[in-house]
Amino acid sequence: MWFDGANLTKQQSLIMIFALTVSENLTRRFTEILLRLIGLHLPAHVDFPTTVYQLHRDLSLNYGASKTFYCCPEGPAICKGIICESDLELKEPGSKVKVALCNQCGQTFDLKTLSRSNNMFVLFDLKFQIETLLANDNIKQELEFSMKY
Repeated sequence: MWFDGANLTKQQSLIMIFALTVSENLTRRFTEILLRLIGLHLPAHVDFPTTVYQLHRDLSLNYGASKTFYCCPEGPAICKGIICESDLELKEPGSKVKVALCNQCGQTFDLKTLSRSNNMFVLFDLKFQIETLLANDNIKQELEFSMKY
């Protein structure tokens, strides 16, 4: 086990936290508050991530093989447009602000607003994700353990 008295491994804990943050669309800030709060409940000697970067690092997550798509925020009653990465552009030359153009209705939307509105989905390369996960010895051990019982 992770530490004396723990009912689950660190890997299991991190996977559950990650699943919660994804399913509930938690912001980076809220996720880091949650991580720090959980860390306060653990014994002082237990290593636990306090940032989203550390959480992803400890889970060996790699998002290099993914594509993000945004649904037009006008809603399906008005527009059924899907905005992909090729539809993104800088608002102004030299600006860091990106805007997205819906090719269906022709409207332009702020990318930050789209990202926070839950009008999006991400497609991951499943083969790449499985290979990445199975390269992690902790996950391999968890799978072997769970297959025994």
